[in-house]
Amino acid sequence: MGAILAWLGPDGTAGLKGPAGLAFAVLAVVFSVFLFFSASLSPLPVFHHRMLFITGVLALVFLAFPPRAGTARAHLPWYDAVLVVVSMLVGGYIYSQLDPIAERGGVYTRVDFAAALVLLLLILEAARRAVGPGLVVLSLLFVIYAMQGQSLPGVLRHFGFTLERVAMHLTITTEGVIGIVTGIAATFVFLFVLFGAFLARSGMMDFFNNLAIGLAGHRPGGPAKVAVLGSAVMGTINGSAASNVATTGNFSIPLMKRIGYKPPFAGAVESAASTGGQIMPPVMGAGAFIMAEALAVPYREVMFAAILPALLYFAGIWFAVDLRARHNKLGSVPASDIPAIVATLKQGGHMAIPLGVLIGMLVSGYSALYAASIAILLTIPVSWLRRRTRLDAHRLVLALIEGAKASLSVAIACIVVGFIVGVVSLTGLGTRMGYSVVTTAGDNLALALSFTMLVCLILGMGLPTSAAYIVASTIAVPILAGLGIEPVSAHFFVFYFAILAGITPPVAITSFIAAGLARAPAGLTSWLALRIALPGFIVPFLFVYHPALLLTASPSLWLSLWSFVTALLGVYCLTVAFEGYFLRALGAVERLGYALCAGLFLAIDSTTDLAAIALLVLLAGCAMWHRRGSSQAASNRHRQPGGRP
Repeated sequence: MGAILAWLGPDGTAGLKGPAGLAFAVLAVVFSVFLFFSASLSPLPVFHHRMLFITGVLALVFLAFPPRAGTARAHLPWYDAVLVVVSMLVGGYIYSQLDPIAERGGVYTRVDFAAALVLLLLILEAARRAVGPGLVVLSLLFVIYAMQGQSLPGVLRHFGFTLERVAMHLTITTEGVIGIVTGIAATFVFLFVLFGAFLARSGMMDFFNNLAIGLAGHRPGGPAKVAVLGSAVMGTINGSAASNVATTGNFSIPLMKRIGYKPPFAGAVESAASTGGQIMPPVMGAGAFIMAEALAVPYREVMFAAILPALLYFAGIWFAVDLRARHNKLGSVPASDIPAIVATLKQGGHMAIPLGVLIGMLVSGYSALYAASIAILLTIPVSWLRRRTRLDAHRLVLALIEGAKASLSVAIACIVVGFIVGVVSLTGLGTRMGYSVVTTAGDNLALALSFTMLVCLILGMGLPTSAAYIVASTIAVPILAGLGIEPVSAHFFVFYFAILAGITPPVAITSFIAAGLARAPAGLTSWLALRIALPGFIVPFLFVYHPALLLTASPSLWLSLWSFVTALLGVYCLTVAFEGYFLRALGAVERLGYALCAGLFLAIDSTTDLAAIALLVLLAGCAMWHRRGSSQAASNRHRQPGGRP
């Protein structure tokens, strides 16, 4: 056993020693292999597959996550061992009773109720460990609401349900913990997480990092642009803000600080860019797959629709860091630290083949599950083209283990969100809240969208992105649909703000992680990230009013491109107004002029576009005239006798 544990290392055993470490490694490998084959090659009946998934997630969480966050442990306490065993016994019992309960028309026994109650408690404890207390508290509040709704006033009031009714509704129906959200986590999400783990073990992440430095490192403020570019590329694989911060932030934040960016701004750039990774196709996190299921469309349609808004978001961040670098005269990455692009491509470019095949298959119309499965299998032979990327037996096992471990936080978040989805469906809360918002807003679409934005941001604070989107979409999408907004625009509106909640103070999880890496105050970092990403808060309003920005909702490609160009100019003008710099430092009047120009561009109307272009030409001309005058004055001083050289 000692030799096996040494071969696996701490990454393969979750830091555990002895039988517990070996148990985690074996269970993680079995979990990954089972989900790969069941999701892609030999699917089980839906409910049975999801129940086995929940059972495996619970057991792995209790093995991998200690009761107190941030504490390390080498040995498994007896009570965690009990939780692992109980999870498997209860999960196995409910698995065995799914068919009998269905055959009895939903009639259940007292033992069934007891098992369901224990399962729900285990899910809550696992979520507390792997995700944090926020989602657990929110889930419990919804359960209390389901049981005590008769005591509440107004739109929140309902008849109330017993604990038994709530528990069984959450465990044996399609609207609870074994519902569609868990199904997506057990298939789409897991396969893409596993794909990311395989690429990581083959050195793909280092290749992306080096490529980003080679492409952007030589420009003013190069490290910040490396963070933006790296996070955009990394987001095409993992779709996780936290993962993006951990991977790109570990090298981009120190580089930014080295050339003069202050720690809070460096952390803010990284958190804003990493957040955008979740909206960058082809992989956009769990929420995108859930959106495709909710819209009943192929995933590729969601992927295509996301392209232009994602480019607008990253363009806004790129403009912000570029203007800040030029204003403060910040340098680039030292030439000695910039890898040659050709050498980088030779060493690791072949590992982009699986990603290219994945994108090609998605574009060609293959299902996301099939495309991900082929990409995972293709990664193995492609990795053997270079010795440094070769996935040997050791790397393969570690990739399977890391795929399982990396999926746990997202998986348990999707499972526990079943509490909220189930209560909303049981009580009809979403319909009543939607009616209330529509009644309050009346015909004022902007007011209704603002209300919905606040709901999404509040629900998303402190929650993982996938959980935030699911909760927010359950409540907010019916509201927007009631206002006549197209379904794809409504879902993307909610999706964006559920993601942006991760960098919205006072609870901005992504910003807090980046602040820790930058050793900067969390509060200041989160506020700066909000400022940098502010154009991203405008993008959702744009594609609601002008669906042409969502390619799949556009009647014309040319209309989409024109809308994108004018929106891009608007984002640039808005960033100039915020940063107060264009070729030189700007005064208050000029900044107001650029803000007005941004508003005219973002209106995306032919008449306002012409006015915006004329105003932009005037403002840019003034800036160039002032700059030329300053240059000539400096040159004259230089030529005068006694002038400084």
